[in-house]
Amino acid sequence: MRYYPAFIKLDGEKVVFSGAGEHAAAKIKLLLKTNADLHVFGTDTCADVRRWAGEGRISLYSRLVEENDVTGARLVYGANDDPAEDARAAEMGKRAGALTNIVDNLEASEFLTPAIVD
Repeated sequence: MRYYPAFIKLDGEKVVFSGAGEHAAAKIKLLLKTNADLHVFGTDTCADVRRWAGEGRISLYSRLVEENDVTGARLVYGANDDPAEDARAAEMGKRAGALTNIVDNLEASEFLTPAIVD
């Protein structure tokens, strides 16, 4: 078995997204059901992400993620639909001690976020 199923308590935990477009929005939508502190970084922001920021549900930064942005993060997602930028975000997350996921890249991810149907 390559992946061990587990649930992570995210109450008050910092979760960082590198990417603010549709790739990120699908995962953010799931995480909005938790009490995580969501920080989203990206220059190409989709409507859902802008709406969630306007509602105060996420913190949105209109720039690329930087090294000190991932400090203290529990999870870091690379969700740019840009392999180089996603890999850069994941490496920063690993250096910070966070678990990392690159959306739609099983081999480069340390954990998986499966689809959930309500």
